[in-house]
Amino acid sequence: VFWFGVGVVVFLVSYLVFRLFKHWDKLLIFYIIISFVLFVVTLVFGVSRGGSKNWISMGGRTVQPSEFIKISYVFALACLFSAKKKKKGLLAGEMFGIPKKFLAANIFVYMCLGFLLLQKEWGTAVVFFLTFYTMMFLYDAPKRLMLINALVLVVGLVGGYFLTDHIYSRVA
Repeated sequence: VFWFGVGVVVFLVSYLVFRLFKHWDKLLIFYIIISFVLFVVTLVFGVSRGGSKNWISMGGRTVQPSEFIKISYVFALACLFSAKKKKKGLLAGEMFGIPKKFLAANIFVYMCLGFLLLQKEWGTAVVFFLTFYTMMFLYDAPKRLMLINALVLVVGLVGGYFLTDHIYSRVA
């Protein structure tokens, strides 16, 4: 009941904040910094539970920073994917025949996945990847890039199964 009440209050506050502030798409760097700071805090101060180092203990309660990172992660991807085509700028143009905004999103995603794998948090890594893949589909990412990412997913899942006892035991 307590967490339901907290959820309702957070929903109402966030609804009001989102209605008043209209420039969420301009905060890409903020979302990326928040994500990486929370990842580093988890790696430094986190405690292991169930084989994953993804919990932080604060005042007798434990919290998973990855739950907050999920929000900044989705916001960052939305900023990257919805970036307008410009003639100048970091995300303008193409590289290897792929729009730079998709390449930047791939770099961000794989850095986040790297942090999650360092924490041995494979379940959240799969959620992050599938969220990214779904957004690539919705934003019409080049098919070649989607195929490459699908192959990386398969290699990662098979590698995780055979190279880590943690994943092997869960699947078994």
